[in-house]
Amino acid sequence: MRSTPWLRGLLFLLLMLVADSRASAGSVFNAAGDFSSTSNPNGVWSYGTTGTTLTGPLTLFTNMKSDMGGIPNWIGWEGTQPMFGDNFPIVGKNFGATTGTSADVVLLPGELAEHPAPDGAYAVVRFTAPTSGAFLLSTVFEGRETAPTLTITDVHVLLNGVALFDGAVNGFGPSSDQSFGTSLNLSAGDRVDFSVGFGSDKSFLGDTTGLDATISAVPEPSGFVLLLCGLGVSGLFG
Repeated sequence: MRSTPWLRGLLFLLLMLVADSRASAGSVFNAAGDFSSTSNPNGVWSYGTTGTTLTGPLTLFTNMKSDMGGIPNWIGWEGTQPMFGDNFPIVGKNFGATTGTSADVVLLPGELAEHPAPDGAYAVVRFTAPTSGAFLLSTVFEGRETAPTLTITDVHVLLNGVALFDGAVNGFGPSSDQSFGTSLNLSAGDRVDFSVGFGSDKSFLGDTTGLDATISAVPEPSGFVLLLCGLGVSGLFG
């Protein structure tokens, strides 16, 4: 039997509502876009170090610097180990509208980067889940130091201290990328760490590592959409 116009209209409404519920932006958190050089913690984000072990307690950075690595617009947080005019580990962002360069470091506009300490202490960007629910995680670590040093770092994503991903960045630019993505069911207060260490060469020289990390909450369908879905498409057409 052919469907009546009102049934076709209702089906169209159902499909539009389902599509809208899927497309509706839940909360989207981006490590670079949300980065703050004035507050630590900064909402769901924290910047610090777990020392020379991945699972140690996070010590928050308290010192902000405005010209890390000699790059005027590389602004962020630093640790307590002095070397070459900076204090390591480092977590900072190029706030400039143009690429920032200093010696071998090359940072794209708006890029967030981490650098471990001379003794191997990790630079850590931490996300703390604000609510319970389903989330999608997308991460790329990338070497940001050119020849002759090039980047050699070990990179990690951990959930509450348990490794989700372990990789090694070797080189500069996209060819060095270490990418990881997954879905996560998080409880409020769960911690996702993005950690960078000094790599297999055990040297912190040349270890500036870019971080592109996005965590997106998956929105739940509205109650009305669930009700309509309960009717069933076949029911609409009888």
